[in-house]
Amino acid sequence: YFDFQHKLIEKILKRSDVQMLCSPDDPTQVFGYVVSEQIEGGTVLHYFYVKYAFRGIGFCSMLMKHIKLDKQAGGFYTHDTHAIVKVLGKSNFVYNPYLAYL
Repeated sequence: YFDFQHKLIEKILKRSDVQMLCSPDDPTQVFGYVVSEQIEGGTVLHYFYVKYAFRGIGFCSMLMKHIKLDKQAGGFYTHDTHAIVKVLGKSNFVYNPYLAYL
């Protein structure tokens, strides 16, 4: 499992836009990140993460704004987690795991 998952992650990272939110004083302190790509039909969210200690203070919104994520325009997400479902809320995003394998 882990070998195939590792290869999948490498493939996703090669074709995607990766945005990290770090401390301005210490760039090695990562608060969160988003891995996304644009395809015909909208945005594909592969990974979206904010460290637990930094949740609820707007970092998620900052990341979404930075990638110009429009929840109403919709798109897709490839990993169905509690966090991504909470982030997307009532939006026009559709779960499609097969887009991870393009």
